Amino acid sequence: MNHKIINIVAIILFICMVLLPPILHGYVYPNNGDDTAHQVSYIMDIINGDAQDNFLYLGQNIVGYPVIWISNITGLSLITIYTWINYIALIFVGISMWLLFRRINWIIGLVAMFSITLSPMILNIYDTGAIYDLITVGIIYPLFVLSLATCNRKLKLIPVIILAALAIGLHTIGIFMHESLESNIIISYIPLIIIAITVITGIVLYIRRRSITKEQYRIIGILGITVILLSILAIININGWSYRIMFDTLAVTTMYIISLSVLLLRDKIGGRTKKYNLVMSILIIINMVYAIPTMCQYAQYNSAVKQVDIDAFEYVNSLDGEYFSCSKEVAPWLYKCYLNKKYKECEFPFVGRSEPMTPATIPNTRYYWAKELKIPDVRNKNIEVFSDKEIAVIVFN
Repeated sequence: MNHKIINIVAIILFICMVLLPPILHGYVYPNNGDDTAHQVSYIMDIINGDAQDNFLYLGQNIVGYPVIWISNITGLSLITIYTWINYIALIFVGISMWLLFRRINWIIGLVAMFSITLSPMILNIYDTGAIYDLITVGIIYPLFVLSLATCNRKLKLIPVIILAALAIGLHTIGIFMHESLESNIIISYIPLIIIAITVITGIVLYIRRRSITKEQYRIIGILGITVILLSILAIININGWSYRIMFDTLAVTTMYIISLSVLLLRDKIGGRTKKYNLVMSILIIINMVYAIPTMCQYAQYNSAVKQVDIDAFEYVNSLDGEYFSCSKEVAPWLYKCYLNKKYKECEFPFVGRSEPMTPATIPNTRYYWAKELKIPDVRNKNIEVFSDKEIAVIVFN
């Protein structure tokens, strides 16, 4: 079968895999994290003229203003548009991986589109709602590597410079503006191991450099240098962001190892031979099997907003009053995206929930929001209960 047809079919299949779960499950919120709601709140601040106090990085404005524009034209809510931007970003992660890795081998390009995009590292970044981190690592960075590796004229430096500027400004600058996270002892060792592997394999590749093209050599070199730099940043623990940086590092390391494996194998056993094709087939099967668990996990219901919450939104919006309040298990910044009311402590309606909604609503975690939360007296109040087999949401009014 023609390579073009296979590529087109594979890309369509990949897009379906990304879009079918949200369509089938009817998501109104794209992940299990808090960041998405905070970003939508920032867009609301832009509309209200309060954005300057909450500005962290360039991506907030690059995405925020178009979201407002689309909302004004289509009449869709900000959260609906932003939800679908998350899925579109995930699709473009796959396309970027395909564009980069097809320069190594057209089959590996297709494998990378599925296995790297649906890897635990990328999906973890996605599930937290860190969309700008995802765009930087999964879209801008692969395109930057591709542009730099294929750049042979001064004019072609323009997209390289633009992509480099975006990589620095879209989200990375936010790392330096956040307060420190606790360091993890394990993080101290993983980067050292990654650096050692990268240096050793880099030396091997340098020795065998005559067997690969300049373009492929550049791609591997840039990936390898990035892996080392990110690992060093993780060791230094810039502003305590080692844990987040390690997810980025592991994602880039996966790109590096896949590319390196293919090139070294081709050099060792020869390209376009039965033995090479057999080994390539085994590599593809291993990558696909590796991706199957995360594909299955992605296909399940993965949204912080459950049907009971959606029912509660509709009910609370039908009630009078300018404000609402909630229990410690509810994320008010998330509820605020769907309600026609502002959050204020001890106000009614009061929303209670039986289970924590997002990571920030789990007790004894760093960003637990309700350490000093005041709860109103709910005695003698009307009660409306929304429940399923696992979660109950109670509204007092």
